[in-house]
Amino acid sequence: MPPAKRRRGHPTLEERSKRSHPADEHTDFLIFSKRVAPHLAEKYLEILEELVEHFSLTPDHIRSDIIMQLVTGQTRWSWKKFLQLLKLQEDENDPIQEKLIQLGFL
Repeated sequence: MPPAKRRRGHPTLEERSKRSHPADEHTDFLIFSKRVAPHLAEKYLEILEELVEHFSLTPDHIRSDIIMQLVTGQTRWSWKKFLQLLKLQEDENDPIQEKLIQLGFL
């Protein structure tokens, strides 16, 4: 798959990924983005960027690490424990929780 091209005035997927991921996960995302259809990599970043904005995260923030552990499958926490760590109340109508689930399935 060809490398991401910059559209006029728009950052590349790689640039967007660097802003949203801790260093190790950024590298993993680049591998992921080369193995999946471009629209899936784009969707993943869109959702991640929304979560980063919602939680006011920086890549080295503890909540970033918690989210990355969920979406990369590196955790065995229950959903309730995961929500507790993010300080969220379980609510199946919560759009943030919906985005976390979508990100986990990508």
